[in-house]
Amino acid sequence: PYMSTRQGTEAGGGLGLGLFIAKTLLERSGATLDFRNSNEPGEGAVVRISWPRSVFLNPESASATMFDTA
Repeated sequence: PYMSTRQGTEAGGGLGLGLFIAKTLLERSGATLDFRNSNEPGEGAVVRISWPRSVFLNPESASATMFDTA
């Protein structure tokens, strides 16, 4: 698992769009993104990504769905 050694936040650390963009792209490929942040200091967060089995059995259909702009 990913762990950061930095405490707190840095000025200008970003716009907060990372999880939104990741979730959008994953959902377009048929996946789901589950994010749970602990309220306990030092506990961090858990991120789970799940794809349906059909994505692995027919990857071409997942690619077509992900980049479909209609």
